[in-house]
Amino acid sequence: MIRNYISLTKPRICLMVAISAYLGYYLALRVNGSYMLQLNEWITFFHLMIGTLLSSAGACTLNQAIEYRSDLKMERTKNRAIPKGYVSPFSGLIFGVISSLLGIIYLAYFVNIIVSLLSLLTVISYILLYTPLKRVTYLNTLVGAIPGALPPVGGWFAVSSDFSLITVILFSIMFCWQIPHFLALAYMYSDDYKRGGFIMLPSLYSNQIQTRVHVVIFTFILIIITFSLYFSKLVGISYLFLNLVLSSGFVYAVVKFTISVNIKTARQLFFASIIYLPILLLLIIISS
Repeated sequence: MIRNYISLTKPRICLMVAISAYLGYYLALRVNGSYMLQLNEWITFFHLMIGTLLSSAGACTLNQAIEYRSDLKMERTKNRAIPKGYVSPFSGLIFGVISSLLGIIYLAYFVNIIVSLLSLLTVISYILLYTPLKRVTYLNTLVGAIPGALPPVGGWFAVSSDFSLITVILFSIMFCWQIPHFLALAYMYSDDYKRGGFIMLPSLYSNQIQTRVHVVIFTFILIIITFSLYFSKLVGISYLFLNLVLSSGFVYAVVKFTISVNIKTARQLFFASIIYLPILLLLIIISS
C-alpha cells in the first residue's frame, strides 16, 4: 500500500525538483559569500527540501488522480497505481491535496512566505493550467515548463529577498531544457497520447517541422543561457570548457533528431536530455 502511494509522487521527478531547488539555494549563498558552512544555513536547507518535496509529491499525485481515465488508455501509464486499482482516484486526490498543502504551509512557517507562494504557484500552474490544457492545445508543453522551472527560484528566495539576474538565468535554463526533453517524449509516445486524448505537438504535424523548430530554438536559447552564467562571475573558467563538452553531446543528439525525426533519434534525444540536466546542475554547483 505504501509503495503505491510513493509511486504516485513520482520520486525521480521529486528528486530533480529538490536538486534544482538546492541549486538556487546554494548559488544565493555563494552570492552572499557563504559556502553553506553555518548550522542555520543547513537547517534552512533541510526545511526547504522537506517543503519542496511535499508540495512536489502532492502536485504529481494530483495530476495522476485527475488524469487516471486517460492513463488507463495509454500503454505508458496504464500500470500506474490508480489505473490498476491499487489506489482509488478519491484517495489519490485527498493524498495529493494534503501533501501539497502541507508542503506550502511548511515552507511558509519554516522558510518564508515568498518561497511558500512560489510553491503554491507551482502547484496551481501545474494542476489548474498545464493539466487541463493538455486536452486543449499543444502549447501545454510551454505552460507546463513554468512550474518545472520555478524550484530553483524558490531555492534562491529561501536565502535572498532580492530579485537577481541569476534567478532569471536559472528559471530560463530549467524552462528551455524541458521543451526538447518533453517533445522527444511526446514523439516517442505520440500514438499513446492520442489515445489518452492529449494534444501534443508531434501528433499534429506528420512532417514534424514544428517539432524540429521548437527543439532547435529552445536548445539554442538553453545553450546560450548556460554559457551566460560565466559572465555572472559565479562560475570559473573551467565551467566554460566543461560546459562546452557537455553541451556538444546534447547538441549532437538535437541535430540528429532535427535531421531525421524517428523513434530512435527521439529516444536518443530524450535520454541525452536526462543525462545533460543533472550533470549541468552539478557542474554549476562545483564550479561556483
